[in-house]
Amino acid sequence: MRRTVPNQVLLTQWFDKNRGKAMGIAYLGIGFGGAAVPWISHGLAQHFGWQAALRTLGVVIIVIAFPMAYFVKEAATKVSRCAASKSRTAAGFESNSATAFERN
Repeated sequence: MRRTVPNQVLLTQWFDKNRGKAMGIAYLGIGFGGAAVPWISHGLAQHFGWQAALRTLGVVIIVIAFPMAYFVKEAATKVSRCAASKSRTAAGFESNSATAFERN
């Protein structure tokens, strides 16, 4: 599960209301990919050889990963996080511990 930690960090930064649903969808995709890639790589290796299969998988990963990295946004700005924190406090959801971001 070590490779999923960056996913957890991004999801917890951006989802407060439906965090569980977002993590469920993310882990569904991770599980589907983990199950599908061996089947795909086996089929590619059978038809084109292992070297072409590895090249194809590498190109597919690059073609998918780099454009997706463009859509990953930075953490929310300090103003929006502070505003969200103040609205939670005003609504009666005051927390006992401040996050490292709020302490700065």
